[in-house]
Amino acid sequence: MRACHRLRWAGEVALVALVFAVALGDFWTAKAKIDSDEKVDIPGAKEAHRLTATVPPRAGTDPAEIKSASLDVLRDNGDTLTVVVAAPQRDGDDELDPEAVVGSLRLSGASG
Repeated sequence: MRACHRLRWAGEVALVALVFAVALGDFWTAKAKIDSDEKVDIPGAKEAHRLTATVPPRAGTDPAEIKSASLDVLRDNGDTLTVVVAAPQRDGDDELDPEAVVGSLRLSGASG
């Protein structure tokens, strides 16, 4: 049972590392700016980190600045969770606020 849990954990870590590596490659080639990178408290989480970033407009038919927010959570039970939200910021559009979406995350069964 313990070996199965460790194998699952190793698989989750490898998947997160792969997603992070792809996102990081995109991030650096787009000249993105990190707006904040901070540890946050979430009830039911052993550890959590929130990162927000802005990517300037790039070439295209309708270039727009992109705001993004991500939250990496290590739950008390050892499970990991990563949430990433990104949205173009255009005048006149119904704006999706990535920080508000990420900030609304609540862990089921957590007190507080």
